Amino acid sequence: MPTDIEEIHNTSMKLLANVGVEFPDDEAIAVSKGRGFKTDGHRVYFSEEQVMGALETVPAQFTIHARNPDKDVTVGDGEPVFAPAFGAPFLVDPDVGKRAPTMEDHHNLAKLSHALPNQDLSGHLMVEPGDVPAGRAHPSTSPWSFGTCPGPFVPCVLGPQDQGLGHRTGPHCPGPDSTGYGTVPKDQGRQVQGPGTKGSGH
Repeated sequence: MPTDIEEIHNTSMKLLANVGVEFPDDEAIAVSKGRGFKTDGHRVYFSEEQVMGALETVPAQFTIHARNPDKDVTVGDGEPVFAPAFGAPFLVDPDVGKRAPTMEDHHNLAKLSHALPNQDLSGHLMVEPGDVPAGRAHPSTSPWSFGTCPGPFVPCVLGPQDQGLGHRTGPHCPGPDSTGYGTVPKDQGRQVQGPGTKGSGH
């Protein structure tokens, strides 16, 4: 009789193979087709063999480097890695109660998570700031963390339209320039690197 873990695995494989995953992006579908995955419109289907084959290419462990090398985090060494939650739409303020968060709230929470001894990473966007134009919050949090936080953090995934924001931040949150962000040299960040591979980004 399969164990609970095996039941979860088997059911997951059935869903991926028979139900598939929707990708509302033509480029993602083209890549999937090029890699031999079955597609139907914007839906991609994954066989168990394909999933397990992809997992074989994943390194056993990798290091997330921080600006401060003493705070580097190794993922996959048998110990859990702790990071804060993501994307809270509201914040409980001790003075006013439940309210919409701001970008300043995100900055303060990021600083707090780096100060806590039981947090290994800071979050990418721990709250959804209501004082930032739609579409600007996500691409602005990673550059801010690059320039401000000494430890590693969960980065924001940027689309092609936002890649230019990836290096815009100030070393310690200076006043915004004409774009709304400061600037920082590209080599201020450090890299994520796995065994036998070159780091591919900050």
